[in-house]
Amino acid sequence: MTSFRTMFATIALATLPVLAPDLAHAAQGDPLVVIAELPELTERQAQGQALFQAECASCHGVAGAGRIGVGPPLVHSRYRPARQSNFSFQLALTNGKSPTLWRFGEMPARPDLSETQIKALIDYIRAVQRANGIR
Repeated sequence: MTSFRTMFATIALATLPVLAPDLAHAAQGDPLVVIAELPELTERQAQGQALFQAECASCHGVAGAGRIGVGPPLVHSRYRPARQSNFSFQLALTNGKSPTLWRFGEMPARPDLSETQIKALIDYIRAVQRANGIR
């Protein structure tokens, strides 16, 4: 008979992203998760991707994979739409964010980003999440 603890652990593991292989030997700045699939992007998502690579990837990693010791992965079930709304992303970008889910530092506010840029960033992040099974 399966124990409650085993069932809970199995369910919990099923909701986690694929962690980067061999995290025990990973270095500071290495990806935290494996991005298995990059989607075909709309024009606005492609604009978001370019902006993400220029403005966000230094902390959140290429395609939102996160960086060990630097910043959290955005392609993670913790940031799925039902848990982290688009408005929450917008607030974090506009006002900054204190660390609540991860043990990384404060995310600085980005008041220099326009509403159009923020929407493109969010569209890009959501497209990569969907392509990797996060809905």
